Amino acid sequence: MLRKNAIEVLPKAVMGLLLLALPMWVAAGTFTTSITAAGQYEHDSNLFDLQKGFAPPGFPQSTRHSDSWYAASGTGTTKYDWSGQTLYADLSGSHTSYSYFSELDHYEYKFDAGWKGEFASIWNGSLQATRDQAMVPFLELTEPILSLSTQTRGDAGFGVRFLPSWRLEGSGFQRTVTWPLPGTPDLKLEESYGQLTVEYVGTAALTSGLSVGYLSGQVSGAANPLLDAAYRQTSASFVVHYADANSTLDAEAGYSERKSPGASSAINSAAGGSGRISYVNKLTGKTSLNLLVSRAFNAYLTNSGTEIDNTASLSVLWQATFKIGVTAAYAFEYSQFPGQGNAPVGGNRGDHVQTASLKIDYAALRWLGIDTYANYQTRDSNLIGGNFNGSVVGIDVTLKYDP
Repeated sequence: MLRKNAIEVLPKAVMGLLLLALPMWVAAGTFTTSITAAGQYEHDSNLFDLQKGFAPPGFPQSTRHSDSWYAASGTGTTKYDWSGQTLYADLSGSHTSYSYFSELDHYEYKFDAGWKGEFASIWNGSLQATRDQAMVPFLELTEPILSLSTQTRGDAGFGVRFLPSWRLEGSGFQRTVTWPLPGTPDLKLEESYGQLTVEYVGTAALTSGLSVGYLSGQVSGAANPLLDAAYRQTSASFVVHYADANSTLDAEAGYSERKSPGASSAINSAAGGSGRISYVNKLTGKTSLNLLVSRAFNAYLTNSGTEIDNTASLSVLWQATFKIGVTAAYAFEYSQFPGQGNAPVGGNRGDHVQTASLKIDYAALRWLGIDTYANYQTRDSNLIGGNFNGSVVGIDVTLKYDP
């Protein structure tokens, strides 16, 4: 069973190492900082991702699903570079106000700090600590209510080249996620993960290898105490990386198995193929194509269960001019929720989500950016009340100051 103090060791260790190393680097490096202020306006035709005819619980009982919101945000970043080493820290905060459903007004924030560096072209490493609070998307909930999730996370990674043509890489994280919901105000997830990869780098454009990973998790505060059991996941995969002047391919294909004891086994045990393929191709000097296909086992904290996400997306970026970029994208996701359906209760739930989007980025000035966007999303689900569609249009204006 994971303990709270163990989960929080890595973020505290990261901050301690950064403070110890700071005096040595301050003397001979370069600081860069930036301050960003942004305003975003969005209109959503189906704010709560509700099926037609369903009223938002806890809000005025009407069939109204649409609303507009405005968010004001600010971000401060600082970075220190010295002899292949980088220290950085970012702090951002925002407030979102809704025109009609004012009960949803809320604040969000994020802080992250870390280090990354190289040593003698053989070693490299990274440490990162993050804490953030954000609104849980209604798509992730089974009822449309305001939930602010808080995550504390620590990440670490290293890479070392040994022998002429081999490389060992390792990475891991520890995180605690709170997910307060009606009836389960103390719902929480604790996870630890570690991965090791051995790669052959003898060919200039191609590297390949084998990777193994282990994840342990613990849900607590569930409505049914029997679902507070821990789970364990193991995985093994073959990895490939290829890059040339016009294209990049990152691929990982393997097998994952997640197990959980007792009553939670029905919703937290799963096994099967897993992996990810990311392909980028520069079609022309101004146009590039991005393809992503993945299958992953994730925690679905709303139900204290497991979610298996099968995703495919395609996007095309056209850099029309130095200042204007246009991105068109389509994504399809089939999500499986074992034992978490309601037709019948305890059956397997399956969601098919499709999203089409268009975004135009305009760098009006060095310090001014204007982004406009629109998307259409639809979900077809065997969950009663789970079908919906909706469209979004919005604009995001950003002001940036680099002292």
